[in-house]
Amino acid sequence: MAINSTSGSIKLTSTKGFTLIELVIVIIILGILAVIAAPKFINLQSDAKIATVQGVKAAIQSSLDLAYSRAAIDGVEKDDRSLIDYNGEVIEMKLGYPEAFGENDGGGLPQMLEIGSEIDFCFGSGSCTPNVEVGSSNVRYGYDLDDETINCHVRYIEPTGTGGSATTYTLTVDITGC
Repeated sequence: MAINSTSGSIKLTSTKGFTLIELVIVIIILGILAVIAAPKFINLQSDAKIATVQGVKAAIQSSLDLAYSRAAIDGVEKDDRSLIDYNGEVIEMKLGYPEAFGENDGGGLPQMLEIGSEIDFCFGSGSCTPNVEVGSSNVRYGYDLDDETINCHVRYIEPTGTGGSATTYTLTVDITGC
């Protein structure tokens, strides 16, 4: 309230701001929005794992294409078994593609890839404990591979057969458990 000294009248001024009830209502609304939005933000870890597994698949696909190109340059893309030099590593090839596990004179797919330590890999189709290596025709890259109930991985299966009955490789992604 202000008094005007020249005219002697009282002039009322209003204060600006929020009442307590308005502030409480805004806080309640923000709390409700936070509860609704929280699951979206919590799910980011799952989205990150899925994106990483998809990135690993892309890296494997690129490596397979490059390895096949190298085998074609060397003229061994149709051979049942061969060796190529891939970035200074000797890689065992089968029908133009790397073996899942190099058993003899060279390495396999894991030796071709440079994947960070946050991604595990294991050979075979079952549990990774203990890690089966010798004679394995497939390899998995992903998360929590020692638990068969968690499906968050990329699986590479090397080509099978010989001659006219030969098949190409298989590359599958399972993200149902990420």
